[in-house]
Amino acid sequence: MNAKELISKMQKIYNDKSHIEYSCTYELFKGHKSDVIEESYKGFFYRNKSNVYQKIDETEFVYATDFFVQISHSEKMISLAQPQKLINTTVDLDLALRHCSKTEVEEKGDYYAVTLIIKNTSDLPFSVIKMRIDKKDYFLERLDVYYSEALDFSQEYNKNDQERPHLKITFNEPKLNPKTLNYFELDRYFSKNSSGILKLTEKYVGYTLVDNRLN
Repeated sequence: MNAKELISKMQKIYNDKSHIEYSCTYELFKGHKSDVIEESYKGFFYRNKSNVYQKIDETEFVYATDFFVQISHSEKMISLAQPQKLINTTVDLDLALRHCSKTEVEEKGDYYAVTLIIKNTSDLPFSVIKMRIDKKDYFLERLDVYYSEALDFSQEYNKNDQERPHLKITFNEPKLNPKTLNYFELDRYFSKNSSGILKLTEKYVGYTLVDNRLN
C-alpha cells in the first residue's frame, strides 16, 4: 500500500466510529535532531456520535450539538459559543498529502512507517510529517511533525533562541465503544439564576465567563 491508502485506512478507524476515545502525549523538541524534551503535556479525545470532547494540556474543548465551550484552566476562563465545527489542532493529513513532493512507506516489525515530505514551495508550516501506523488494526501509534518555521525557545525576554521545532505525539490504542462520559450537558458548566442569567457551577467558582453566543 502507498502512503495515501494507509492514511485513508487509518483515518477510517477514527472517523467512522461514532463512539471512541483515546489519550495521547505531546512532546516538543528544540530543533529537528534533538532528543531533549523541552515541553510535555497530555491530551485526551472522546466522541459520542456528533458530540466531541477534547483536552490538550490545561485547555478543554466541548463540541456539543447545541453549544461550544472552551475552558482554559491556566487563565481561569470559560467561553460559551454557538456550536462549532471540530478544529484539527495538529495536522490536516489530507491537505498535507496534496502538498507533498514525496511520500515513503516502510514496513517495520508490527507497524508501517509513513513519511510525507512537503514541497519547498508549500505554505504549510511544516516540512516533514512521520507516522507509525499499526499493521494489524491501522491505529495511529505516533505522529512526528517537523516544523519549517523557527520558534523562539528562549526563556528570557531579552534573548533569542530560534530553532525549528519538532512535535512528537504518541497515541494510546483507541477504545471503541467506551464508557459513556457526560461532557455534553450545559448544566455541567452553567446554571441559571431567577432572572434567567447564566452563572458558572460551583466547580468553576473563580473562573470568568465569556458568553459569545450573541456576538
